[in-house]
Amino acid sequence: MPATPEPTARANHLNFRTMLSTAAYLSDAQISYGVDTDIPQAMQSMDPWTVTLTTEHGSESFPYFMGRGHNGAEPEVADLIYSLVSDASFLECEPDQVTYETGKAIEANTAKMAHLFGSYWPTLQQMDEDQIREIF
Repeated sequence: MPATPEPTARANHLNFRTMLSTAAYLSDAQISYGVDTDIPQAMQSMDPWTVTLTTEHGSESFPYFMGRGHNGAEPEVADLIYSLVSDASFLECEPDQVTYETGKAIEANTAKMAHLFGSYWPTLQQMDEDQIREIF
């Protein structure tokens, strides 16, 4: 007979199940080369991508830039989600460290993610990169 899991292990397992349901919430992702927006000067040397995420709440597109060191490799959905989570956290913690334009772009992307993921967005915001990679 298997041993009863420790309470902490059970809590971690339940938390993991919550994370998996977050991933299931994403019904589609499309990634295409290029963006439909002006490319900021600082990103002119990067590969531009458009990542469109779809949930039951609709679809939203996000520009995503990767350095040339990726040799044109397509980004993964987890890359975009972690980037958006990190940006939102940085703006919240260090608002004086971003330009007005950058802050507005982060706010717009954060609003898109809140729209797409609804009550799951705060859960995503609490995840670290490894957790996001594990479920997306």
